[in-house]
Amino acid sequence: MKTPSSFLKRSENLLSMWRFCPLFVLSGDNPRQFMSEASNFAEEAKQAYEDLLKKGKIVWGSLVQANVEIFEPGNQNLLASYIYSPENYFLDNPQHLLEISNRIFRLKGRKTGDELMDAAANRITDEHKDSFSYPIPYQLTDGHQVYLSSVLLMRSCLPEGRLTSRLMPMLVNPPDNGFILPLPLRFWSNPLEQCMAFGFPQKVEQGVWTTIWQTEKSPPHFQPLIGGERAEKEPDWLRDTLPIKISVKAHQLLRDYLIDARLLENGAVQVGEYAGQFFLKLIPRHENELGGSLMLEDVMYCFSSDQFSEKDGMSIDYITGPFQCGLDFKKVSV
Repeated sequence: MKTPSSFLKRSENLLSMWRFCPLFVLSGDNPRQFMSEASNFAEEAKQAYEDLLKKGKIVWGSLVQANVEIFEPGNQNLLASYIYSPENYFLDNPQHLLEISNRIFRLKGRKTGDELMDAAANRITDEHKDSFSYPIPYQLTDGHQVYLSSVLLMRSCLPEGRLTSRLMPMLVNPPDNGFILPLPLRFWSNPLEQCMAFGFPQKVEQGVWTTIWQTEKSPPHFQPLIGGERAEKEPDWLRDTLPIKISVKAHQLLRDYLIDARLLENGAVQVGEYAGQFFLKLIPRHENELGGSLMLEDVMYCFSSDQFSEKDGMSIDYITGPFQCGLDFKKVSV
């Protein structure tokens, strides 16, 4: 009787043949489609995906959340969040992985009071936050090692140009690589395509779900050579005394801009909100007594007292992921 892992075996063979000699597998689209998606991928992402093509292992990935438009035909590539596990157990238990992704999605926008659970919930609540093999607490995974990763779904690499299943064969290579890559269509066998379009046949034998008792609360964080979760260190001059919180990356970006524009010596940055939209405005230094202020190195950030109270303000972060970048504004309280 067939098992879920048997649908990946043919793909593993095709991938091995292609790695040995690409001429052995000529049918299907170019597996390096990510190289032609230059506007969407940073060099780090391209390097990570090339590594996965050469060294990655095929596993099941389970969708946690995605833009609903990816399930319909279209032209736009869209972001999604998937979980995967390096354990062979899930090769024959993808339904267990689907259940874990359901548990994670139910945490979206919620606070449980548990530090690790709330951190995992924030990963899917904050859709501007890219994740690269972020460890999911064992409390959600029945003790199995499961990781959350962001994926840019390229329509050119999806059957019919859209998502047809919550399960997806993925290439992973932990702990050396924090990225995951949907298996290129060139390595999809006919049974795999049918499975992704219509689900597993009734005769496919599902494994028995197991629970592993752990003494730790979550899988280990690993620091891969390519694409990992790296903590951002705050410099000594970053002080949290007023309700304007500037991340290091956002500060460096703004400071470099002011220096390049030769505006640093006579300007300050005003942070404001108008009609529900946040903005940054350069103002002369002698006009910056608008309320509270926070000096970060040699750039002053200030806000208008009629817009923010002494307890409520905003934070500015700069997102520099391989799939999205830009300033991210949020309301905060101190």
